[in-house]
Amino acid sequence: MSTAVKTWNAQDLLAAMAHAWPEPVSAETARLLLAHGQIQRLKTGEVMIHQGEVPHGIIIMLEGLAAVTGVNAAGREFILSLIGPGEGYGFVPCYTETPDTTSVVAHEAMAALVVPIDTWRKISDIQPDLKDGIIAVMCRRMRWMTDNLEFRSMAPAIATLAHRLYRYAEQMEPDAFAQQATGAHIEVKLSQSALASMLSLSRQRTHQLLHTLEKEGAVSLSYGRIVVRNLAVLRQFMDTTDAH
Repeated sequence: MSTAVKTWNAQDLLAAMAHAWPEPVSAETARLLLAHGQIQRLKTGEVMIHQGEVPHGIIIMLEGLAAVTGVNAAGREFILSLIGPGEGYGFVPCYTETPDTTSVVAHEAMAALVVPIDTWRKISDIQPDLKDGIIAVMCRRMRWMTDNLEFRSMAPAIATLAHRLYRYAEQMEPDAFAQQATGAHIEVKLSQSALASMLSLSRQRTHQLLHTLEKEGAVSLSYGRIVVRNLAVLRQFMDTTDAH
């Protein structure tokens, strides 16, 4: 039995982009992006962009999750981040026309709007709100990147882990995050191994720290699952200066 494929319109795209774009674009801009882009659907594990190639266009996620991955000097692949509905990808390599330093892989079944870079530039010339939107997105990402670097270099491991989970909630569940929910249920679609590689920690150490967070009610753990339960407690762990 086949599953109906969603037909996207401008209002749907704007709704998806609402939490991911601090500066919203107009309905006309959304209409033009849909009219001149192509929706691509990938199964889990399929690659949208290979590291080392120049992307053919800007990506806006519509459904599902994609993993942004890299390969270290030893040839081991690791997850840098996840991108979900509404989030854009490919701004820097597309504007600079340089090879991408990461890959984009479907973390689960996904759909994304891909707008050719020349078309994107033409639309942004006639719709200045698109340029403003990109600037706002990139500024927020720079802030997040700076925060991540500061936590990884200066904070104890437990604070770094809490920070990563806290930002995951902000990115993936903006409504619960906005409420600073103390009774949240935000499933983290990352394995403990993936979390460990993102934080440059061993899997054993990450497992220990997650159990510390679980004892304090910040998260709950079960086989293969991490669920954020209390954002306020995560915030407290982010502020800690004691090593655990």
